[in-house]
Amino acid sequence: LDCYNVLLPQKFGGVGKRSVGDDDREVLIIGETSHYHFNPPQTKLERLMRGTVSETLQIPAHVRWGSQREQVFEAIAEDFMKPATSTVELLLNSTDLDVIVYTGQLDLVVCTPGTVRWVENLRWPGREDYLAAPRVGMGSLGILEGYEKRFDRLSMYWINRAG
Repeated sequence: LDCYNVLLPQKFGGVGKRSVGDDDREVLIIGETSHYHFNPPQTKLERLMRGTVSETLQIPAHVRWGSQREQVFEAIAEDFMKPATSTVELLLNSTDLDVIVYTGQLDLVVCTPGTVRWVENLRWPGREDYLAAPRVGMGSLGILEGYEKRFDRLSMYWINRAG
């Protein structure tokens, strides 16, 4: 069992069986992906975020990326891992707001299967239609990057190789 193969981009060809032989693997970014995933040096991460990521997302030059992880965790510590079911159900049942749930495949705190089950158990008028809705693959340049499932105002996104 290779527990690191989740970092390899997977060819996107819709739903069905996929070959995972050497010919199908794209290793162009695996070195960078695994390097940044496991305790990256700050200078390289900054260079990535201020360079390639900023260019790709077309972030204006005057907007500066900075790592505020500690400050963010301190600011939301009181709300960390608090139940949100009643709040989300209130939004779905009593407002016209869209609710979007994101889950990262590699999240170490909140696992994707748990998030999927949580969303499936939400009580709202569109629940049965949401459950019947298809899960659609999302990709870029032939690489499967995740999935989307949606009905009405509830959308859920599974993001591969993210956490």
